[in-house]
Amino acid sequence: RYGPLKDFIIGVRFVDGLGNYIRGGGKVVKNAAGFDFPKLFNGSLGRLSILTELSFKVFPEPQTYVTLQTRVESAKEALQIMPTLKGFDLEGVELDSKHQLSLRLGYQEPTMETRKRALESLIGNTLTMILGENEPELWQRIKRFAWLEPESCLFKTVTHPESALKMIESIGTKDWKTHLTNGGKTLYFEVDSSADIEFLETLLTEHKLTGLQLKGPVPSHPLIGNKASLKFVSRVQKALDPKGVFQSFSSSTPVTA
Repeated sequence: RYGPLKDFIIGVRFVDGLGNYIRGGGKVVKNAAGFDFPKLFNGSLGRLSILTELSFKVFPEPQTYVTLQTRVESAKEALQIMPTLKGFDLEGVELDSKHQLSLRLGYQEPTMETRKRALESLIGNTLTMILGENEPELWQRIKRFAWLEPESCLFKTVTHPESALKMIESIGTKDWKTHLTNGGKTLYFEVDSSADIEFLETLLTEHKLTGLQLKGPVPSHPLIGNKASLKFVSRVQKALDPKGVFQSFSSSTPVTA
């Protein structure tokens, strides 16, 4: 049995705009030979090539998982806690819009109570343990964005705890749902209207963050916020796709995410 991918891509094989097959990466994570194509294509939205083969690094999966939950006072409190959790080998760290903190880890009965008490001491709250059939369903609901309203638009941006907190505080009294995942490294926004999207675009630009629309009608471009890197990406695209086979990053053709 193999567990989570841990966000590692070891290798990638792709076809560029001239029809050339190119392979990058190697059999180990620390492979510095050649260009780091996997990171270049991650998040390129299919505008640089057609990916035909991906190689991931996976890890042994525990026989059983357990989730520990508590409700914290604020996003600030949770984000101050998150950087201190690295030593607990957590498989998932999530904070929803109601400040419910969920921690997922492999279940090991002999040490479980000791690990739970150590986390409670660190967090300063009693943790509720979820184990058994309900535990996997909890994370499936998170992966399916079960908290998202059917007609809402969904955006995400890559952050760290400090910038995530600044974004959440800047939202102020707006009735948005936010969801922090990956230990505070990814921040999701649920917005309802085009006015909200414009406000989010301004907010991301002010904080020098780039957002990606995942769901809902796209008014102009799926990338919003800081677009300073698009000039560099356009130069890369011209090298890989000189004939313009793929859609341009600067294209403003409306699409539905």
